[in-house]
Amino acid sequence: MTAYFIKTKWPEKAPKSEEERKDFIASVHKRKTMLFMVLIEKKLFPLRPGVAKLIDQTFAKGVKVAVCTTSNEKALLRSLKLYSSRKLQRQNTISE
Repeated sequence: MTAYFIKTKWPEKAPKSEEERKDFIASVHKRKTMLFMVLIEKKLFPLRPGVAKLIDQTFAKGVKVAVCTTSNEKALLRSLKLYSSRKLQRQNTISE
């Protein structure tokens, strides 16, 4: 978001100092993540077609699965648990 606002222009009501802008962006990301988790929990944000089937098939065959995403790690893990019919046996995650 910061890069977008730098490129396009900060909204008039946005904070003016760099520190306040960092806090503002962090609060927007936190709110977005919270709302995203609600959508996931209510299953209002479905996986793309074929993804659940692919995950189930790979888990059934014991294939290790790696997922790359820009989503929050909690959102990813919750999605996998909600949309996969097979229980996750082990989860190793790497994040920044």
